[in-house]
Amino acid sequence: MKCFISAEIFLYLIKIQMCMKKILTACFILFVFISKSQAQATANAGLDIELCYLDTLNAIGSGLNTGDTGTYQWKDLLSGVVYSNTSLLKLRIVYQTNRTFELRVQRVKNKKTYTAYDTMFVIVNALPTFMYAGLPPRCYDDGALNLTNIPLVKAFSGDKTVSTTDVHYYQKKTPSWISGGPVGSNPYIYNYKNFIQNGSLFKSGFRDTICYEYRDYKSCYNRECKSIRINPNPEVYVADGLYCIKQNAVSLNNLVVKPFNKVGGIESFRCLSVPSGSAANASNVISSVPTVPVAFTLDISAPFTSSSDGIYLVEYTFRDATTGCQRSDTATIKVVLEAKFKFNSSIKLCLNQGLVALDSFVKDSNNRTVLNGTWETIEFGGSRNRSIPSIAERLDSSIIGGKYFKPAIGSGMYLLRYTNNGICDYRDSIYVTVNGLPIVQIDAEDTVCYNSGLTPLINIIPAGMVGTWSGQGLVNGRFFDPQTSPHTNTFHGPYKMIYTYTNPLTACTSSDSLTVMVQTTPEYTAFANPVSGSQYTVDFGINFIKHVDSNALLCMWKFGRTDSTFFDSSFIKNIGLKSFTDSGDYTVVLYSGIGRCGRIDTFRFTLDYNSSVLQYSLASRVKLYPNPVKEILQIDVPENAVITVFDLDGRSLIEEKIYASDKNPINMQGIQNGMYLIRIEMGTETVWKRLVIER
Repeated sequence: MKCFISAEIFLYLIKIQMCMKKILTACFILFVFISKSQAQATANAGLDIELCYLDTLNAIGSGLNTGDTGTYQWKDLLSGVVYSNTSLLKLRIVYQTNRTFELRVQRVKNKKTYTAYDTMFVIVNALPTFMYAGLPPRCYDDGALNLTNIPLVKAFSGDKTVSTTDVHYYQKKTPSWISGGPVGSNPYIYNYKNFIQNGSLFKSGFRDTICYEYRDYKSCYNRECKSIRINPNPEVYVADGLYCIKQNAVSLNNLVVKPFNKVGGIESFRCLSVPSGSAANASNVISSVPTVPVAFTLDISAPFTSSSDGIYLVEYTFRDATTGCQRSDTATIKVVLEAKFKFNSSIKLCLNQGLVALDSFVKDSNNRTVLNGTWETIEFGGSRNRSIPSIAERLDSSIIGGKYFKPAIGSGMYLLRYTNNGICDYRDSIYVTVNGLPIVQIDAEDTVCYNSGLTPLINIIPAGMVGTWSGQGLVNGRFFDPQTSPHTNTFHGPYKMIYTYTNPLTACTSSDSLTVMVQTTPEYTAFANPVSGSQYTVDFGINFIKHVDSNALLCMWKFGRTDSTFFDSSFIKNIGLKSFTDSGDYTVVLYSGIGRCGRIDTFRFTLDYNSSVLQYSLASRVKLYPNPVKEILQIDVPENAVITVFDLDGRSLIEEKIYASDKNPINMQGIQNGMYLIRIEMGTETVWKRLVIER
């Protein structure tokens, strides 16, 4: 079967086929374009994040590589607000709803812009909250506050699923008045009393701040600070009272010393106890009269069986009506029986004593308590004649302020009268003897030589081994040791030595002092130089002079054989050329010094045809060190020797043999601190040295 179509329909079908080809071509081009666009740009906003309210969101997007040209944009999809045009999104979370942030990355390449998108979901957790129990104003005496055990605060997690009283308490100041912790282990204690005193608080109180903080299981953190007022407790002080039983009643208001200002306060008294054996009842011995202020009276008329004074113990309380803070103090009300005073049998004083409190010499024989009265001098040396100036002076000037006696007014016997007014009236008298001071006279050399040994300190009056000496350089109680001076200058000092003596009969003490100067002995090096070309001629002299003025130094030389008589030189430092008639062994004795202080050195001198050797004596070549010593003493000797250590009483403590070739350590352990003498025996020569042990 053949079908025929018209030319118009055929042309229409041809057009439809051409349109379909164009549509397919366009779709293919669009697909390629989209595929190429997606390949030309990427966006990575990162992982979703969970934060706390008021935290700072820090996110870094990516999509552009190094060298790329393009832009970033962060936008809140909920509000439509753009928060950043860089890869960094830094935003403080000030809202409490979850948000979605879109990162848009646009990349420009070959003048074409490619765009990619990514999102980040942010979960916002609520902050912890607190339930504050509140702190009413405190009184200072309430003391330390256990914040954990109250509990002051209860904390809730942000989602309200967890609650706890374990919060961290702190203060922003340093040092903090809150101690304790850590959370959950030890309670937190607010102890303001370690840092402020009640007396330093204003009447209106002191305002302080207590802070607390908590982090919940989602690590969300919150804190709060609350104020606390600390009100002062009133300063309360009530004085003790002393009354005669004949007075019958005592005004308690007069005993209140503090507070000074009682306006706005409430006062009260109560009796805590009455005298032993008293018929009084503690609950009704205090009465009050509703005056302004209220007058309180203690009835002390009830008799008691005790032979001593009766004691009422009274408590006074003052409460601030505004703050409710109060304090109490107790007073002892002593009720005196008929007074029976007892004086010391005699009073003996010394002329150099200071003012003497006379009340200490009189007691009430009922209870032995020192009482408070007034004194006056009514007689001196058996006379009351005021027409004699010396008598009048002592009667008028020996008592100061009615309480104190002045011994310095003069030695002798005084009759004093004591009057006790205001308790139970009483009057009596007592003799007071003022002894003169013992006479003291001392003597010692005012200048001593460094090498002169121990210098005796002499008390002429009183004589003998009585009294005591003190001062720098004192040895064995009664000697001055000049070798305690530093031995660096010509003179050292003055050293003050004090003598004190107490008369055993009067117990009065006097003292006197003197000063001692120490003159240093010279140190030098002696020389003997043979004269070239001259037989048996030697040049003698000294140099390297220390510790003294070399211009003032006097020297005297003595020469001779060891078995012959010495001959002297004049007082010169350098004797110069000295001629000898023969070779052999000679001894040279050199005296050197200034004034009364000097030294004598002996040298061995060997002379041959053209040479001479000058050697110091063995004594000058013995060395002890260290000195003072603590434990081990070293002794260097030029020859083998035997050493013996003596104390100042002559007792031998150590004896050892030592050798010229060794260091010879001597163990001084077990010997007490002090000064000792060491004898070094070398053949026919004996050397003495002084040693100090000091630890």
